[in-house]
Amino acid sequence: MIVFLITEAIDILYSLGKISYNGVAWLYYWYTNTSPQKQKELQMKTLEERVNELERLVEGIDGTHDD
Repeated sequence: MIVFLITEAIDILYSLGKISYNGVAWLYYWYTNTSPQKQKELQMKTLEERVNELERLVEGIDGTHDD
């Protein structure tokens, strides 16, 4: 019986945490007037720029050590 009560309590805490997180995330997106998709696209663009910069650095390092 005690195991059942503990698992139910954990389930309720998880559900409340998920509801709270989703509510705060929705409020943030509503307040900033952005969508999660736009933020993901912006993050992907930033990551692509960082990868390109690192590739240029690696190519520069490899180019200076050629015999």
